[in-house]
Amino acid sequence: MHLKNRELKKIIIFVVIKLIILIALGVFFVDLLLGNDLAIDTCLDRGGKWDYEMDKCIYQ
Repeated sequence: MHLKNRELKKIIIFVVIKLIILIALGVFFVDLLLGNDLAIDTCLDRGGKWDYEMDKCIYQ
């Protein structure tokens, strides 16, 4: 079976688009699961105090 250049390009473009979509979904779900934890960690790393009731960082 010999693929023509045009067919091969279509397959490559299709695979690249699917990979981009999968990576974007992965980033979205990781952010959804860890987003608040990362915000808290960043706040504490910068010397702030996390207010859990207001769900925000407080700098003094």
